[in-house]
Formats: sequence, C-alpha cells, structure tokens
Amino acid sequence: MAMVEHGDRWSLSVADPEIIRLCFDYAVSLDIGLPESGVNVRIEQRLTLRRPGSDEVILTPGRDGVGLAPILGLFGLTVERLDAFKDGHLEVDLNDGTTLRVPSHDRYEAWIVAGSDHEMIISPPGGDPVG
Repeated sequence: MAMVEHGDRWSLSVADPEIIRLCFDYAVSLDIGLPESGVNVRIEQRLTLRRPGSDEVILTPGRDGVGLAPILGLFGLTVERLDAFKDGHLEVDLNDGTTLRVPSHDRYEAWIVAGSDHEMIISPPGGDPVG
C-alpha cells in the first residue's frame, strides 16, 4: 500500500485495486487487490453508500445483516480513489460511480485500512487518523 499525504488527507493506493472479497461480522471488510500486495478496509461504524442512479443509503455494520445487502454489489469493482481524511472520515470511489463514505465516530474506531506490508491507518474515536 502506498500513502501520499496531501493537506487534508492521505491518498492510499494499491497495485491491483479490484475488490476481491467482502466479509461481514460486526464490521464490513473489503479486501482490495491481491493478498500479497493489497489492503483490507474494515468499517466498524455507520457508512453511506451511493450507487449510480440510486438514492444514498445509510448502513450500520453489526445491526442487520440483510440490510447490508447493497454492499454485495461492490464485489469485483475497482477502487479508483481511497482517501483517509485528517478529520477521521474515509472516502472510497469505485469505477462504476459508486461512492462509500465513513464518517469518524466520537466514541469508537470508525474504520481501519491495513496493508499486506503491515502498514495501517486507523480512525480512532474522535477522528484524527493515525498510521
């Protein structure tokens, strides 16, 4: 995983940015790229998902498994932009126009991005990601 710092965020990139696996438990996890060079995005709090031609939906991991079904449509898509903002929110743009947004949370970790190279960036309670 490569991280480039900009004024308000870090842009993260992966050599082969296809979403190859989705996992659901008390979080939603997206595996992006090959295991030896990819990243895992673990979303532990509320997120918004906007698909082209659809209304934005708010999803909460760990609450209603069936309610997370819209995320299944992300499988096989390519990540065009993955940005971790310094205020603690995460933005993911996909090649079909889908966007995923995860705001920071006041009391809990909102998300973690972990690379196969053991680098990670975390949105701790209150925002202000650390890596």
